[in-house]
Amino acid sequence: MKTIFVILFAFFTGVSFSQAKTIEVLRDQAGYLFLVDHYTANGINRTTKLKDKPDICEQAGKGRLPTIRELAEFSRSRGAVGILDESQINSDLRGKSNPIEYINSYGQEEKVYFYALGFQPDDSLRSYYWSSSVFSFNDKYAHILNGSTGDLGEARRWDRLYVVCVPSIITNAL
Repeated sequence: MKTIFVILFAFFTGVSFSQAKTIEVLRDQAGYLFLVDHYTANGINRTTKLKDKPDICEQAGKGRLPTIRELAEFSRSRGAVGILDESQINSDLRGKSNPIEYINSYGQEEKVYFYALGFQPDDSLRSYYWSSSVFSFNDKYAHILNGSTGDLGEARRWDRLYVVCVPSIITNAL
């Protein structure tokens, strides 16, 4: 049985708007969750560090790995405050929000703050999930979603975590 969640996903291209998206937990033919390292999830050769095949979601015909921003929007759709930029952080939130620095799909470094307060967990997502986003200051780490708390974090790229996929129809994601 597939676990599918509908989320609102915001694109920020000068004018923001929302669009319905789905996020799907990737399972094998027997119904087990895929547990893989970040290199395998992204189709990257661990020796050469070069992308030599499609990511695991593309290989399974399920779309692609989500960006950290897409996982943050998923968390927001489950009740979290969500992404805040520097101008929205006041002294009360500064110590409680999680700064996220990453390389966006345009190759630019981006820094946003994420606040998971209010997140309502879903029993079928109680684990850690890879994003396609790598740290902007240390490429040995990638960003992840904690499905129990809705918070965003990091993991070493050789750690083995689960995978969620998003449709690849939308290509201008940040």
